[in-house]
Amino acid sequence: MASSRSNAFAHVGIGRSIVGEVATQKLERQVPADRAQCGLVESKRAVSLGNLLESEMKVFPAYAFAVSCQSVTSRKHMSLESPMYAQAIAQCVQAVKTMETYLDKAERFANAKKFDVAVLLSTRLAPDMGGLLYQIQSACDYLKGGAAFLSGQQPPRHEDNEQTLDEARARIRKTIDFAEGVAVDQYADAANQIVKVSWVPGKLTGENYLLQIVIPNVYFHVAMAYAILRTNGVDVGKLDFIGSVNAFDA
Repeated sequence: MASSRSNAFAHVGIGRSIVGEVATQKLERQVPADRAQCGLVESKRAVSLGNLLESEMKVFPAYAFAVSCQSVTSRKHMSLESPMYAQAIAQCVQAVKTMETYLDKAERFANAKKFDVAVLLSTRLAPDMGGLLYQIQSACDYLKGGAAFLSGQQPPRHEDNEQTLDEARARIRKTIDFAEGVAVDQYADAANQIVKVSWVPGKLTGENYLLQIVIPNVYFHVAMAYAILRTNGVDVGKLDFIGSVNAFDA
């Protein structure tokens, strides 16, 4: 039972970083750790951390990047390759797409309760936090910025003047269309891009920009949009947050 539970954690892409150390801790409790080899040794067979990372990347590449680029004991830094940048942006696209579902459910909720859905667009979790519309705009901005700067482009300009549900939907859709329009080979020089973020002192390499700015900020703002609606009674759930999963029959 314990072994199958640990494998389940690995297959749903829960990595040592970003999401937490749950999967690795469960594996470490079952087998002695060979830190010199940076692997997990099980009797006569070594379960390599590299294999664990590979399995995670096939499911949730955005999570796996942070895992692959952090040092685990004596493990050396691994640089990302251009297809992995494209996969990370694709994962962020999926995260932003989930907000379309949130808005559909918000509209149905408002209609059922007979109030103007625009009320939800200005709702916030705390007085010093941005409202729902701000969270949508911000998630879109980090996605389009990641796709643009990592492919050597300038992101399209959006005026942040959305006021209605349909305008929020349009903002999400045009952001997704832009990000999906960037071809994999356009990320060939992503690691060498130098990016300046207004609120970060200094500049960032393309790799650090992806791992430390784009991915966490896209997920933060998508999560805040989810939380705003959930706390106000909209029936969004965890599966709405996760979005589509490319599962197959064993």
